[in-house]
Amino acid sequence: MSAVVKQLREMSLGARAAEFQRVLTSMEVADGSGGPQDTEDAKSSLVEWLEELRTRGGGLNLVGNGGKAGIANHAVTDFLKFGKLRATTLHDPSLLSA
Repeated sequence: MSAVVKQLREMSLGARAAEFQRVLTSMEVADGSGGPQDTEDAKSSLVEWLEELRTRGGGLNLVGNGGKAGIANHAVTDFLKFGKLRATTLHDPSLLSA
């Protein structure tokens, strides 16, 4: 068992929530020119952009390499199911063999 898995198993739910909160509050976000942007403003801008994308019938193309490909696939499922957005991964085998 890896040290990370062991640590997670030993953490209480409250400790996990506190660690997640710590990660969120320490996050740094940049705007399109690379300058710092307030995290809450960035989150609001992203939600607005996704809503506009859905309204105009646009779609998301996500890509990942290695393990990140699995994360991209999971994100696509979430965008389809919860965001009602058209989304696909660029490494989808059905697209590669078409």
